Amino acid sequence: MAVGARSSYVQSPSDISDIPIDLRNFNGGANSVRSFQNREMGPRSIDGGTPLGNFAATSVNAELSYEVMPNFEIAAFM
Repeated sequence: MAVGARSSYVQSPSDISDIPIDLRNFNGGANSVRSFQNREMGPRSIDGGTPLGNFAATSVNAELSYEVMPNFEIAAFM
């Protein structure tokens, strides 16, 4: 069994648009919410649906795997 938690926060004196896109927080992708691609979750712009990111992001995940036979495992995760 593996359990993971991740939380991040970036502080800005004013608006999220003052923070460069590469420094904003996003969920999604292999290291957070696997069923969503990177930057797919979270707020989007009204005009084009462009991912905006946010000040904070948190994800918690758990995975249980069981080896049925050598080189063959079944896994459940949430």
